[in-house]
Amino acid sequence: MAFLPAPGGDPWFFFLRDGAVYVSRTRREMPVPLAGNDPALHITRLLAFDKHASPLGFLVAARPGDLQEEQL
Repeated sequence: MAFLPAPGGDPWFFFLRDGAVYVSRTRREMPVPLAGNDPALHITRLLAFDKHASPLGFLVAARPGDLQEEQL
């Protein structure tokens, strides 16, 4: 499991678990799956945010489909 806090003082925390992104607003709140997770896209690493994107955009490494190499 890995985590990445949202930029700019936003209270959200994003977690990587079993190839999917989860989100939590507080440390006491259990993370829930982020809406829009694609089960065919196995995310391997949370890398960064595009803080100028609205809504917030992720940069991730993933293995789409049955590929062995990570792609950004």
